[in-house]
This record gives sequence, structure tokens and C-alpha cells, in this order.
Amino acid sequence: MTEVPQSNTRNALPPTLESALQEEDEFVVDDFQSGSNGNDAVFQRTLAVTSFEIEDLTPHSTYESCAPTICNILHGDDSDDMPFLPFADDPGFDIIDYIREHKRFAWQSANRDPDLNTIMLETARRLYRQRGISIGHIDETSVLPGPLRTVSGAWGSIWLGTQTDTLQWPGSLQTSCPSLPDLLPPKSKDLRLRLQDYLTMFCPNLSCVHADCPSHDDRFQRRYPVQDPAVPAHDPCGADCYLARPCPPSGCVSWSAEDTDALRVILQISQPSKLCDLAVICRKPCREVRVSALCVTLAPNQPHEIPPLDQSTAESAALKFADFSPSNFTPNEPCDHDGPCSEASHCPCFLNKAHCTRGCRCARDCARQWRGCLCVKKKHSKYKPCATDSCPCRRAHRECDPELCTSCEIKSMVPLHTAKEVCRNAQLLKGKRKGVEVKRSNHGLGVFLTEAVREGDLITEYVGELIYEATFETRGQLSNHRGRSYVYGLNASMSNDGTYVGNESRFLNHKEKANCSVSSACTLYLVNGDHRIGVYARKNLPAQKELFLDYGPEFHF
Repeated sequence: MTEVPQSNTRNALPPTLESALQEEDEFVVDDFQSGSNGNDAVFQRTLAVTSFEIEDLTPHSTYESCAPTICNILHGDDSDDMPFLPFADDPGFDIIDYIREHKRFAWQSANRDPDLNTIMLETARRLYRQRGISIGHIDETSVLPGPLRTVSGAWGSIWLGTQTDTLQWPGSLQTSCPSLPDLLPPKSKDLRLRLQDYLTMFCPNLSCVHADCPSHDDRFQRRYPVQDPAVPAHDPCGADCYLARPCPPSGCVSWSAEDTDALRVILQISQPSKLCDLAVICRKPCREVRVSALCVTLAPNQPHEIPPLDQSTAESAALKFADFSPSNFTPNEPCDHDGPCSEASHCPCFLNKAHCTRGCRCARDCARQWRGCLCVKKKHSKYKPCATDSCPCRRAHRECDPELCTSCEIKSMVPLHTAKEVCRNAQLLKGKRKGVEVKRSNHGLGVFLTEAVREGDLITEYVGELIYEATFETRGQLSNHRGRSYVYGLNASMSNDGTYVGNESRFLNHKEKANCSVSSACTLYLVNGDHRIGVYARKNLPAQKELFLDYGPEFHF
């Protein structure tokens, strides 16, 4: 039921509420109600107006909100649906041009009705509990307007029901059957589905070391080719080892389809392993594993096309790399292909002129592999390892890799500024940030140190939403009108926006000859294949010192 004024009401509001109340002591409201036969009924009501006087209210000062985060969050592009009209009461903002950047308003998009979803769940409860019909069978029959279970990233009604408040009414089964089975665990004998279920908990980017990572998405797809298990063993593992006794013919090995599929899955997800180790995992004789593994790797449904060696060698003869300048380079996903890294194998690292990383699945002796550094602490040097451009990682605007840079002792967890302090080129990776706080300064809000820092220390990391170029252009209309921008360009396709999600670094004020460094290229580092922005001290600074950045000539006062 909706209440609207009579048709004789004016489109524009009176100048003030007080003058409007003085004109009339009552007004008429039309109530529209839809009947069961499709006819609408109109009822009129007269409401009295009560007049009272209030004192002038002082509006709250303008403010902005920013969700806190400790790492970058991959946002991508904003939705094509516009949720609201920004600066609707500001005639200086070109709202028409901003609307053209969107396809529709958010209320025009087709969203699932929560009332309909509640009815679907109640129907499913009665079919499931009272009639014994499984949730999977209900979805198969398509008797309901939408799916109940979540499948392939498409949220079903069961999951959507957990995101809203439940509607209680007499006769509902919500009390006796509060929840319905949604995502069922895979069967214990289905090794493939069990492993696939476990792998969804890890980031699909092979270079990422964080669980439940918010910085990457399904652009990084895992591909699991069947690995050749031909890793030589030196000594027989037992009497049934293929090194001790001849292997039986392929036709004499009788494995079930389940055992063969389990071996194929193990070869897909693991690096080349010794046959003796595979025999322990499969709980089969080593001689039989040898025969079955060869049948699996040479199966017709598993192509293994490798470019000719002379062709790939010729293409890699003149190695060219473009990832020494992070701001002019867009990282690619780790390569995963058959054969050497070349144009013939469609290697993304080769096509992007990038170094292969430890997350790549190419050979360990690949000519494109980044080798890390061999820096060591010199006895009479005042610099710590990897503190100057003599370090190849630092010179290439990369942080040292714990798996590659072993001589600089990057894995050491000793505190900074101690006699045993080691690698100085892994502060972002280790999260070696300093204490800061946001408070009032002579320039509005500013960032102040809560502890002393030394030259070269990482103070904080500039974090925010990782957005693409189209969203940067759209949000630019708002930031230009607002007169403030919190966007740092990472590369040609992605920027870091701290407007709506960020940390204390977004409050760093501008000043020429600042005491922090972020605008120079050396502070944009490749860390595990990702662009990250570090804010470093240019000199020794005491506690309670306000921090400033020189944002460069593009900064608008």
C-alpha cells in the first residue's frame, strides 16, 4: 500500500516547511490497493497537520568515509549500474555526462526478489523434510524459479537466504529445519573433486603466498598437465621395484578405473616425482606404477606437443626484457605450457617480455628465469645487504625473493637496525612497517610518526582498490569535482585507488622536498609478481614528526 498526495499537490516543495504548514491545517491522501481480481481500489483519507516551531539546526561538517585495509584489494571495474546520483544538489557537477558513463540505474537491474527467495526456501524445506526429495533432485526438475544450490560461482537460493533476515510466519518449517544442505563435500573416494575443493581455498596465482587472497581473481587459471614421472632413482625401493625386477607388460597390469584416475590426478598436481614415491602414495607395487604411469602420460586425451628444440633455442637467443621499469610494465600470470618458453609455446612471459618467476611451470634451467641476487654482508661496509643498486634485484625494482636470494639471508627474522640485520630489500614482503597515526596538522589531517625511523626504512605501504582504466576515468569525474584524488598509477592497465578503501597513507600531505619518498620510480616494486607502493624515509626522522610527500608536478593545489 502506497500513500501519495492528491494530484493538486505541486511538483516543487514550498520555500520553507513553515510556510507550507501555515497554508493548510489538513491534506488528503489517496491509498491505492490492488485487488485479487486485478482491479485497483482508491481510498481517500484526511490527515490533520500539527504545526510546531523548532530552532535552527547546525548541519554536521562534510566528511568522507574510507574502509580500512592492510593490503590491496582487486576491485577491477565498477558496475555499469549507477546506485545513486552523486552531488545531486550541486549545480556545478555535470551529472548528465556522468550518467552517460553507465548503462542503467541500479534499481533497473533484475535482482532476485527476497520475498520470492523466501517462498522458494519454504517450498524446498517441505519437499526436503516432508516428502524426502533431495535438494539436487529439486534443482534437476527446475520446478522452482531458480536454483537452490550454489554451482560454479552462481549463488543459489540457499546461500542468498543466509544473507538476509528471515521472515517468520505461522506454519513455517524454519524452526524445525533452519538450514538446507548447499555445498556438499565430495565423496571420500573421489580424489579429483576432493583436491579441487581444497585448491579453492588457495589463491590461483602461483606466485602468491597468501591464503584467501583479496588481490587476485580467476584471471590466473591453474592448468594441470600430466607430468612425466621419469625422475631416475638410484637404489631399488624393494623387491617389487622396477629397478630390481623387469616391469610386466601393459596388458598384465589390471588396475581399476578409479586407481588409474587417482594416479592421473597425482601426476597432474605434483612435480615430477620418483616412481618409488608414487608407489607409496598409490599403495601399488613400484613395477605396476611404472607401467600405469607411462600409459597415463601417453594417453591420447593428454597431448604433449613440444616445439622443436632448435626453434625455441633460436627464439631465446636474443633475450629481451621489459620488466625493469615497473611503471611501464604490466605483470602477467605465471607461464604454464609444454616445452621451452618461446613464441611457439605461447608463453605469456615471452610474449610480455617478462622474466619467468618461481611460480612459472617451465624448466628450472629456463633462460628467462629470474635468478635473484647473491648479495652478502661485507665486513667493512656501512651498508646492509641489498641496500644499494649494486643488488640486481633492487636495480631491477624488485624485492628479493626468499626462494631465490639465499645469500642475503632474506629469510632471517631478526629485528631491523641490529647487528645481525640482513637483507634490506624485502620490507614490503615482510610487512616491516613503522607506527603512524592520523591527527590534525596545519594542513588539515596529516600523518605523524609514533616511533623514530632511519633513512631507507619502510614507513607504510600505499594500499587501496586495484582498478582498471575504465573505472579510473569514471571515478576521475568525481575526484576532479571533489578537488582531491587518491589514485596512484601502477601501470598502463591498473591503478591503485585509496578513495574508498585504504590506510593512513592516504592522509599524507604534499610538500616539495618532502621527508618521504614515493613519487620516484624506485618505490614502485615488483613483489611476488605484483606492483606495490612503499613509502620510505629519505632521512632519519624522530617520533611525532609529520610526514610529507612530494606528489610531483601533476599535483593540483
